[in-house]
Amino acid sequence: MTERGPAQPDPRRGERGSALVIAILVSVVLALLGISFLLMGETENRISQNEKRAAQAFYVAESAVRVVKGWFDDPLTAMELPSSGDATKSARWILDESDPYDESDATPADGSAQYPYYKQGGERNFDRPYRGGALHAFMGIEGHPDILIDDEDYLRDLSKELFENHSLNEPSIVARISSIEVFAPPYLEVGGAWSRYGLATVKVVARIVRIDETSGPEVIVGVLGEREVRAVVSEAPYYGVYGPLHSCGSLQFTGELSASWGPVTAVAGARLSTDLLTCVTTDCTDIATSVPRSLPASAWIDPLWTDNETLFDAWTTAVDGETIPDPWFRVLAGGEIEDAPAGSQPFLESSPGDSPPDCCDRSNLFQSLPVAPCPDYDYETWKTIASSGGSRVHYYTFSGGGWREDGAGEVQTFLEATQNEEGIYFFDTLDGLPPNDTDGDGEFDNVPNIYVTVDSGSAWNFRGVIYLNARALRLRDGVTGGSATVAMPGEPFLDIDLDGEFDAGVEPWVNLDYPATIGGTIQADAGDTFGGSVMRNARGPDITVDNVAFHGLLYVSGQFVANGGGTLLGSVVARSGVTQAVPGGSTPDIYWDASLAGEWPPQGMRLPRVVITGWLTER
Repeated sequence: MTERGPAQPDPRRGERGSALVIAILVSVVLALLGISFLLMGETENRISQNEKRAAQAFYVAESAVRVVKGWFDDPLTAMELPSSGDATKSARWILDESDPYDESDATPADGSAQYPYYKQGGERNFDRPYRGGALHAFMGIEGHPDILIDDEDYLRDLSKELFENHSLNEPSIVARISSIEVFAPPYLEVGGAWSRYGLATVKVVARIVRIDETSGPEVIVGVLGEREVRAVVSEAPYYGVYGPLHSCGSLQFTGELSASWGPVTAVAGARLSTDLLTCVTTDCTDIATSVPRSLPASAWIDPLWTDNETLFDAWTTAVDGETIPDPWFRVLAGGEIEDAPAGSQPFLESSPGDSPPDCCDRSNLFQSLPVAPCPDYDYETWKTIASSGGSRVHYYTFSGGGWREDGAGEVQTFLEATQNEEGIYFFDTLDGLPPNDTDGDGEFDNVPNIYVTVDSGSAWNFRGVIYLNARALRLRDGVTGGSATVAMPGEPFLDIDLDGEFDAGVEPWVNLDYPATIGGTIQADAGDTFGGSVMRNARGPDITVDNVAFHGLLYVSGQFVANGGGTLLGSVVARSGVTQAVPGGSTPDIYWDASLAGEWPPQGMRLPRVVITGWLTER
């Protein structure tokens, strides 16, 4: 029989239940981690929602800025244009332009002539003019703007008009414009003096809100997102031209120069007919005669022939009833005019102290003048405008012998792209860079090497601005168009102080009997009462013109070939010069539209009046 010893203890007996403890601890840790992840997820979701609502509010505010731009562009028929009751102008404080950023220097408007409310005379709030002192210029400060729109009913209706059909996931979450302010633009200090940068600042505050409509009208019960956007608007830079035809090179006419109602300029020399001297000494029609003139100190100033009021009055009396072919026509050449006598004013037939024998002579032809600049239409500025995506702006790239809008779509010819159209059309260079002449041969190397033509029998009928980068542009015979209305220029006056502005009661003028048609006879008539009385008219009558192929500003980086037909209203600028390819051939009829000097576009032509030149803040 075998004897057994005492039982040995189990060494793992004390570890019983530890697995449960560890499992519980792990479960607790995992639970805590899960809860923290849930909390983090909830926080991230809230952050995402806040960013989403802020982004939505930003786009709402940006859209509202563009709506305000539309009010400037079309102050008669723009969408939801605020009435006088919707806009407050009594909050205005007028800044001190010598120190525009010191609010303590701003003066509250009181309705007086010195401190008026913006357009207190009853003019439309967003209509021209936008300058001429505190009455018409935006000179208010932030918080005390020229125009404040914070009427809840109006802003709710505007918001619904803009965003009612854009879902924000819940019917009770909506976009609302909170306020709109329009005040002075930024000022830049240059050379110790402050200058305005633009026309006005537009500030919009927009919100994403939760509303409650269960008990009646809309009540905002929570703000989910808010953003503020400011933009600077500036007048669209149509101005710069000051006559019907501008050559930034030479001006080469071998036959008739058919540009009327203003100065024709050439930075270089000019050839005006096959034999200028013969044309001057005989009664030919290649170059229109005009009232006597003396040497201008500036291309924008027309001093006429004397600064002596007595002589001028005697002259206007002597020529009363005589026909004046073109009272406004001049030729200003920076170089010499071929076949002309020496001297900056080669055909001076009258001088102070001498009374001219009749109404008209050739003293409107000038050469060797340093005051005939080429109008500057900046490539980058107009490209930015055309590619901004706004209404009636179009940007084209060159491709395969034609043009594609925004670089996409089918290739079109120039005529196909612009025929019967209205807007701003920009046709770009080959490389998307400003025209450049890298080899110095006098021709731009990066513009499409094509002669753009408007073919015979084409009904072009374009209205607006064309900025064409091409080797040349030519209109052929038989080009037709539609009807257009243009006002003839104002009556010439004796600019005694040489400031380019007529001073009523001080400066005499040539009273004209305006024609009823564009080719009608213009006569001096001391008793003419156009405008309601015997008065100096700043603009002539509106004339309806048939068969107008182009109305507006035509800028060509290449040459303008002045052969062919068609009637053009406005101004043509040719950076590489103007030529007649066919000696003595026909030429388009170009009539200057003086509204291009500062009042363009005319009412009814739906082009942008202003452009957004800067987004100041996005908060």
